[in-house]
Amino acid sequence: VSDWSDKLADLSGTAAADAAQKGSLDGVSVDGKVLGLPFNQEGYGFIYNKNVFEKAGIDPASIIDFASLEAAVKELDSQKADLGLESVFALPGKETWVTGLHLSNTFIAPEFDNNVLTAYESKTIDYKYGDAFKKILDLQNDYSAQPTVSLDYSKQVEELFSLQKVAMIQQGNWVYGSIAGIDEDFAANDIGLLPIPVEGYEGDSIPVGIPMYWGVNSNADEAVVEESKKFIDWLYTSDAGKETVLNDFKFIPAYEGYDSSKISDPLSKAVYEYAEQGKTIGWTFMGYPTGWGQDELGVQIQKYLSDEASWEEVIEATKASWESSRK
Repeated sequence: VSDWSDKLADLSGTAAADAAQKGSLDGVSVDGKVLGLPFNQEGYGFIYNKNVFEKAGIDPASIIDFASLEAAVKELDSQKADLGLESVFALPGKETWVTGLHLSNTFIAPEFDNNVLTAYESKTIDYKYGDAFKKILDLQNDYSAQPTVSLDYSKQVEELFSLQKVAMIQQGNWVYGSIAGIDEDFAANDIGLLPIPVEGYEGDSIPVGIPMYWGVNSNADEAVVEESKKFIDWLYTSDAGKETVLNDFKFIPAYEGYDSSKISDPLSKAVYEYAEQGKTIGWTFMGYPTGWGQDELGVQIQKYLSDEASWEEVIEATKASWESSRK
């Protein structure tokens, strides 16, 4: 919005703006005007193997906080030989976007009231939920296939989880195609999505975000601006448009009024249902200083996983680099 503000038409009066899910317009609303409309949404958390949980006698609905997650992990670990597991988790420490952007966001977003603009404007970061962040990182690392620092996305998703060698991975709905490409039946019937619990922060919520927005060029002819608004309204609020969004684009819509049973895969369906219930944590990593999440925090986490830095050193180094970037 800050980059394109002199070219963005006000979309406040559109049917799409009225139907947009709660929170989805926060980052594109300025002075009471809506300057962008959600393209789609994505969400992430712990993707788990329903079959394994059932065999282990664990009810996923009982996992509501860190204590219940830790208990479930220990139970799975105690039965891993019988369950055919190499480990409970596969933590891809090699992928700095998984740790430095997505995992960190779960614990940093609440500090900034789940608002990407608040994070974007902040000169400092306090790590209010830093202890909770460390607990989840340690839990994944302690019960993961090793060495985590060299474990990448492909091994995590395609080799370990899709072949049912681990019970859980931290990922989002975008992995569905990879899992289905390896085992379509497993993907369609036996995977679910759990929140990443944040100790000290209420709510069984998952991070859900809008990866991009539609804007309408305010410098175009007035008739073009009006027709553009009508097109976006048609796409997201008409029956024919909704069919296109769900079946052709295979999007998770960021708008109310969709039949979640028509969403094509279980991960996307779960993300939409969390969002519809308002059980979401914002994607504030979009408001981190440029490059900070991966190049600073993600790299520092790699040092921590390699026993080359303490958690306190990770926190101090990344606080300093955030402040330096904001000067």
